[in-house]
Amino acid sequence: MDGFINKLNELVNDKSFSHYKTVEKVFKNPILSNALEAFRNSTALIKAFETGNKDALKWLLTMKMNPMVQDEDGKTALMVAAECGKRKYVQKNIDNLDLIKLTDNRGENFLFYALRELKQNNKGTSSNMDYIVKLVDCGVDINHTNKLGETALNYLCKYRISEFVFENFLLNFEADPNIPDENGYTPAMYLVQDGRYRELSQLDRRFINYKYVSPNGESIMSVFIKKFYTYDKNKDKIPFENYIRVLKTIVSNEVDFNIPIDQEGNTLLMVMVLVGDGITASFCAKNVKKIDLSMKNKYGENVTSLCYKLQYYGLLSIFENNPTFDYNYRDINYNNNLLIISSIGSPIMVNRILENDINLINEMNSRGENALIVASKINNTGAVNTLLDHGIDVNCKDEKGNTALHYAVEIEKPELIKKGKSPLNLANDYGNKELIEALTNPSETTKPKSSDSKKSKKSVLSTKYTESIKSYLIPYMNDEYSDYKCDRKLDIEKGIIFEERYYERHIDALSIYYRG
Repeated sequence: MDGFINKLNELVNDKSFSHYKTVEKVFKNPILSNALEAFRNSTALIKAFETGNKDALKWLLTMKMNPMVQDEDGKTALMVAAECGKRKYVQKNIDNLDLIKLTDNRGENFLFYALRELKQNNKGTSSNMDYIVKLVDCGVDINHTNKLGETALNYLCKYRISEFVFENFLLNFEADPNIPDENGYTPAMYLVQDGRYRELSQLDRRFINYKYVSPNGESIMSVFIKKFYTYDKNKDKIPFENYIRVLKTIVSNEVDFNIPIDQEGNTLLMVMVLVGDGITASFCAKNVKKIDLSMKNKYGENVTSLCYKLQYYGLLSIFENNPTFDYNYRDINYNNNLLIISSIGSPIMVNRILENDINLINEMNSRGENALIVASKINNTGAVNTLLDHGIDVNCKDEKGNTALHYAVEIEKPELIKKGKSPLNLANDYGNKELIEALTNPSETTKPKSSDSKKSKKSVLSTKYTESIKSYLIPYMNDEYSDYKCDRKLDIEKGIIFEERYYERHIDALSIYYRG
């Protein structure tokens, strides 16, 4: 019987065949009732939809074919019809709840097939909108997942099906935006990866879980920031402008910027500062609500410490207006902001820190160093003078029992010791007459040798302790972001788009609803 039915299926789906009435007449013979039943439960209708044989389809649709039949791939006639755009057949059969629940060998129901057809036919016509409404309003499980863990919504985002379909799909139905596929990606993660800011804005109405982290340690924010800072204008086809607008969308959606974006506990703003993206960091600092600059990663770094260590003083002036600015920061070695700045050589910043909190002046790090010792070790004359003017303890001793004056003598910098006392024995050991003069006549002004003046200006911080002190300025973060960079040409584009009026983005996003 199977062989006969298979041959018959081939015959009726042959485009040169036209004797359908003859076959129908033969089947009316009661002797062939079993054969007719077997034919109705065959894949003939599925094959007709696949081949697009209009004559075969027209006849088969009068033969009471069983719509529940599935082929070797698990496909039903409804699935194939949905993918081929045979909408009349689809709309006639989607009220059959048992039928629409069937899945193929990939775990996909008919809705996935319909989405593939809609990808090709994405015009914003009223018939298309009505069709989408009927598709999803038929009782199908909108959050059904295939064997790749994809829901219909995830499928829409992953395979870049048009924003028109996405828009009408979302506006009418309760699709869950937080179901990840087998890659651990949620719909929003695919949207930010592809720079689809309009859809992201719409999807956010479904309450995106921005705190979600995949088994691979990825989140919406980490996917975005990776694309944002590894963008290659020579390779990437999506305009960089789209990613700038993704960020503006994230900001306007009032996403929590204090959420860690990696397993180290770094926040989005911390990565921006680490990369040196002052334009974007400044935009976020001015526009993000409830941003917490004091939040630390698991190594103890925060936005405040990174700005000091990386010397982004322009950002500091913006961040200082934030109530969470961490004036009392301490790193894992107990270096406070004053000790960090003293490692750099910025008297102005030293003064600003002390004006805010004079109590920091005599704090010591884990090596027993205060800011004066640190500044002296690297020949930071300006910082030394500022610290002395503010009354820092000149007798503080580090873990080796040395004072700042000891290091001033050791590196043979008499101009550093004019306001203090120093052991003459050390100066005599060096045999440095200038040092001895500075120690025995502190009222006299000591000047660098004229021949060394140019060298002094170029490398004022170069001493035997420079490298060890520089370690205080190395951010405690992993090397995950070593390939992230800013493109100065793209920075111009950022600046232009960031300065757009706030309401313009909303008008741009909302315009999608009024197309067609």
